[in-house]
Amino acid sequence: MADVELRYRLALVTGAGTTLGREVAVRLGRAGAGVLAADPDTAAAQETARLVRERRVWAASVQVDTHVEADVRLLAARVHDLGGVALVVDAAGGSYDAFLRDLLAQEGEPRWVDAATLSRLGGRGAIGLLRAG
Repeated sequence: MADVELRYRLALVTGAGTTLGREVAVRLGRAGAGVLAADPDTAAAQETARLVRERRVWAASVQVDTHVEADVRLLAARVHDLGGVALVVDAAGGSYDAFLRDLLAQEGEPRWVDAATLSRLGGRGAIGLLRAG
């Protein structure tokens, strides 16, 4: 399998304020990827973005509840404004996952790790999966 370079890629991490979501976001930052940290808890998303920025890579936070369609639409618009994402780690497992996937596909087809896979593999395994070509 080819090794996908994560450096200089932009990743969206939903549920970024959760333990597992934060772990993956920080690991992505350590690998050189910029991170858009999305979580319903603004303070938790901001803390995750701060931890990623400590790795000297770009990070921003956004308050999003992936169980609310309007929030998912706003998230997709933010991703569009940023020029799209290369990676999506769905640690939130929201009701509108398929809807979000369709909206993001309009910007290109990002690599996607869903909540079930993330729970099974953990943070390190998810990063390995994102790197695998």
